[in-house]
Formats: sequence, C-alpha cells, structure tokens
Amino acid sequence: MEGNARGRFDWLIVVVINVGIGATLYVQVRFSDTTVSNAIISGIIVFPLLNGSFLWSIVRRDRRIPPQTTRGFLFGASALALVAATGTLAALAAMPERSYARLADSNVPLGRIYPERRRIFVEFLRNRIENAKRQSAEAQTIKQHPLSSPLYSPATFASPQSVDEVLHVIRESSREDLDYYERNKTDWSDFCTRMAPVDEAFLESMQRSLAQENSIADRAADIERQWYSHTVALYTLARNHTKEIQINGGAVRFPVGIVGEELDNELRVSRSLYDRLMEIEAEQARKQQSGIQREGAQ
Repeated sequence: MEGNARGRFDWLIVVVINVGIGATLYVQVRFSDTTVSNAIISGIIVFPLLNGSFLWSIVRRDRRIPPQTTRGFLFGASALALVAATGTLAALAAMPERSYARLADSNVPLGRIYPERRRIFVEFLRNRIENAKRQSAEAQTIKQHPLSSPLYSPATFASPQSVDEVLHVIRESSREDLDYYERNKTDWSDFCTRMAPVDEAFLESMQRSLAQENSIADRAADIERQWYSHTVALYTLARNHTKEIQINGGAVRFPVGIVGEELDNELRVSRSLYDRLMEIEAEQARKQQSGIQREGAQ
C-alpha cells in the first residue's frame, strides 16, 4: 500500500512538473516580453533538466528507502515528459512571434497585445509607420508636379509665372514635412504620457535611445521653418520686381539698390539654410535606418 501511494504521488509530481513548465512558458510569451524563440530555447533546456533531476532523485531515494520504483514508471515518466515537451514546443512555435517590430507590422488587434507596456509601444510604432506611409504618399504627389527649373536657378526668377510655381511647390513640400514632424511629435508626447505610469524604467530607456533622433528632428524642423520663411520672402520680393530682374548669359542680375541688396541677402541666407537642411535630413535618414534595424532585432 505504501508503495502504491508513493507511486501515485510520484506520478502527480511528474504531471505537475510538465504542466507547470508548459503553463509558465505560455504565460511568459502571452503576458510578458519573452519572445517565442526565447521560450522555445528555455523549454528545450528546462524540460529535460527538471524531469531528469526528478527521476534521478527517485533513483537515489529508492537506494535508501525501499521498495524500488518500477522501470515501467521511469519509462512512462520519461515518455510523458517527452510528449509534454514536444506538445509545448509545438504550441509555442505555432504562436505568432511577438517582437515589437513584427507586432507593429501585423494585424493583431491592440486589445490582444499584452502586457500593457508592449501594447502602448506597438501602438506608438504603428502610428510612426502610418505617418511615414502618409508622408511618402504626399511626397509622391508633390513629385508628380516638380519644378520646371531647379530651385534658385535664373529661370525661376524669369517671370511671374515661374516665381508663382516656385512658391506653390515649396509651400506644399514644406507643409508636408512640417505636418509629418508635428504628427510624430504628438505621437511621442502621447506615448510618454501613457507609458510613464505603466513602466517608467522602460520609458526612460526609450527616451535615452531616441534622444538624439528626436533632437535631430527638432533641429530639422527649426531649420526648415527658417528656410521656408526666407525662401518665401525671396521669391515674393522677386515676384514684385520681376520686370527689374535681368537674366543674361544664364545668370540672374538683381536690380541695383535696396531691393537688389535685399534679394541678394535673402538668396544667400536661403541657400545656406537649404544646404544645412539637406545635411540634417541625410543624418535623419541614417538614424531612422539604424532605428528600424534596432526595432527589428527586438
């Protein structure tokens, strides 16, 4: 009777061990930041380790306290552990990978994403992706109606129509760029507000990680606002004095006097700001690409 009771208790422990491992791995993937691949690796290690340790403890116990456990139990427990491990790992493999980047690019509803920290961050990434798509679509629309002559070229000052074309294009392109910046800034502010009470440590980590990228975006927006202001001033003034502006030998000559000096100054400042804007946008592109690679690795 004592042997039967001990045998039933041993079976109970085997079941508890294997069900417990499976349940723990599932909960970690479902409700924490543990990825499917990491859970599978853990399962491959933990299943044989815990089951082997328990069976070895039974063998050692039987050497001290008879009766001995039958070989049938040892084989049966090993088979149960193998089935449980195979079933658990197969179930984990069938679960969608829950990295931030993959979740953001998936159709998984936000209500099914846990924990809350992950849900908030995935929503933030989805907003970023949507903003980028919107900007790309608007940029493509603008590219369908490019300037007939390069910006600042003599031809852009040749007539009221050419000046009006420049003003229209830079207004549209600058509006699109600054709208994109403001949308991203609003999304980042909302993300910080929502994440702060949920996981302050994670938020601080994200703030450090994106500090340089956000700083570059702020500088780019500031420079673009300045560039837009000076460029509009340049071409608006030129629009009012097109009859006085001369185009000779492929070069533009502004009128002598205060108007000409103002046009020269606005042209110089606008070109300088444009060069700085191109440099900072190239830096932005590099940072965004490294950010995409970093998020994809999570």
